Amino acid sequence: MTKSIGAIIPVLDENRYYENGDLASFGGTTLAEWKLSQLKNLSNSVRLYISTPSENVKKCLARYNVEFIDRDKGESYSDVIEQTLEKVNEETVVWLNPTSPFLGGDVIEKIIDTYFGEILNGFSGVVSGVFLKEYAFFKGQKLNFSSDFDLSRTKIEPVFISTNGCFVHSRESLLECKSLFGGTPYLYGLGKLSSIEIKELDDIVICNDLIAKYLKSKPI
Repeated sequence: MTKSIGAIIPVLDENRYYENGDLASFGGTTLAEWKLSQLKNLSNSVRLYISTPSENVKKCLARYNVEFIDRDKGESYSDVIEQTLEKVNEETVVWLNPTSPFLGGDVIEKIIDTYFGEILNGFSGVVSGVFLKEYAFFKGQKLNFSSDFDLSRTKIEPVFISTNGCFVHSRESLLECKSLFGGTPYLYGLGKLSSIEIKELDDIVICNDLIAKYLKSKPI
């Protein structure tokens, strides 16, 4: 069966977290280019899109084999999803954020393969993140444990934290719910390195120090 897959990378040249946004320097290139390099050897045939309101982004990434999708600046994320998907024709959408630089092509490939397996089991899509066996609270209430603190962490139910690295859904379902989390997603657990998300300038500095370790284990 031929799979119709579109990979979307939203890219900004400025944001509230760090200077130059997804064009911030990382690993001798930029966050956006680093993410593109991780997708070049996927065995699944994937069409690459850059969703951006920035002409500067288009100039910086013009030499790559990608299609640009224009969208408005300052829109809500649901509007970003809708405006982007209106210009995508592929049946399956892989949404990838540049702020997860250690979520490499090998893991993305596994997430895509998982999607095509799990949608037959009643899940709406796949959301990547990390499972944590920690004592979790929500609004002051114990979430995954009772009052018995003698319970070992190894025996408690883990909580799942989405790290905004990779989302896989059908285009139709994303347009319907306008949310990257979908209705009943399969929760794909990442390793510790793959789950790292850059949210501020200090994170970029720390992650740059981890590049050598990443390349040693997962070359891009």
